[in-house]
Formats: sequence, structure tokens, C-alpha cells
Amino acid sequence: MRADWWITVVPCAVLAVACTGSQGPAGPKGDPGEPGVQGPQGPPGTFSGTTSSPVTFSGGQDLFAASMAGLSPAVFGYSPNFGAGHLTCGAPTSLDVGTTVSGTNATYGEIIYTTHGAFNLSQSGGPGFTSCSNVCAGPLTFFLVSPSAQTIVLKGYMDNGPSKIYVDGTVQATVALTFNQGIDVPAGPFALSLVACSNDGFTTGFILTNQWIAAYNLAIDIDRTFHRNGK
Repeated sequence: MRADWWITVVPCAVLAVACTGSQGPAGPKGDPGEPGVQGPQGPPGTFSGTTSSPVTFSGGQDLFAASMAGLSPAVFGYSPNFGAGHLTCGAPTSLDVGTTVSGTNATYGEIIYTTHGAFNLSQSGGPGFTSCSNVCAGPLTFFLVSPSAQTIVLKGYMDNGPSKIYVDGTVQATVALTFNQGIDVPAGPFALSLVACSNDGFTTGFILTNQWIAAYNLAIDIDRTFHRNGK
């Protein structure tokens, strides 16, 4: 008896059955990745609008200093022997430019704004000076910072004198009428004061014409000018 063998060939395509079921539930969230590289800083922004919430500027003093740029403030002080406003009889031999509040400190007073050190503060006297032969105005004190020890030049008119220019409270020059005077200043913080005097009446010319603060790269010492804290 012969056995017959049958072989059936079924194409693979027939056996491949494609099935599409419903989407399964979402898997658990993975761990956060590493932080990316920090991008470049954007351009400076501007603030506008209003707010009722507290606002703090970490660079407040720098903002204030920037707002003072070009104004170059100085202190128009009162000396203990001043009798009418900023006028006195005779220029002091020295000035107290420290932070102690006392009757001898002549550098507390009014803030005067100048143009990089140029100003006109000419004064007229009153009845209290009828017996004074040397009416003076001042002192006007600039609290400054110099990048180096240097000689600066002041130009102006301080009547017929004798008028005084002080550095850190010590007389460094005596001038009269129109002057072009070199003044030695130290590196770092210093105080420059001026007292203008007249020996022939009760009107005192008190003028500086050159913008010397900008010319010699001097900076206003904000702490000493406004806070009297020193450096």
C-alpha cells in the first residue's frame, strides 16, 4: 500500500493578521531631564505703569548717582561766625569737613547744583556788615573722588579777596578777581571748598566758569555729599 503525502504551501501574507486595539493607559511620568545651557542675557528693559506694591531696587544708589550726572552737587555751608545767610566777615583759616555735628563744622548746609563744577553764587550783604571790611561768601564744598593724585585747574572770579580755596579743610591757594589757579588733589576721596571775599563793599562775586569736574574725571562722592557717611 502506498502512502500519499500532500504538502500545502500557505503564503506568508495569509498568515499575517493585522489587529488594532484600543490605546492603553498612560505610563508614569519620567524623571526631569538635566537643565539646558543658559541663554544670553536679553537687552535692558524699561519700566512703565503703576503699582501699589513695594518695589526694591538693589542698585538704588547707582541709580541715584546716575540721576546726579552732570549736576555735580556741592554743599553751601554755614560757619559759626556767619551773620547773614552765607556771608561772614573774613575767610576762615581752616574748615571742618568731617561728619561731626558741631558749631565749627561749616560743611552742613544747602545742596547747590552746578554744571560739572561751574556756577555763579555771587552774594550781597546786609545791614549786619556795616563794620566789616572783608565780606565773604561760603564755604561751598564739593565732596569728590579722584582717580589719581593730580593738579586740577579752577577758573573764575572771586572778587578782590583775599579769597580762599581749601583741600580737606586746609587752605591751598589764595586768589583775587579773575583767576586761573592750579590745585593739587589726592587720589581717592577729598573735599574741595571755596570762600569768596570782597574788601570794598557788601557785594561778593563768586563764580567758577570751567567744567573742571568733568575735565579731570572726578566723581561726586554721593555718601559724603548727601549722607555725610564718608568713604
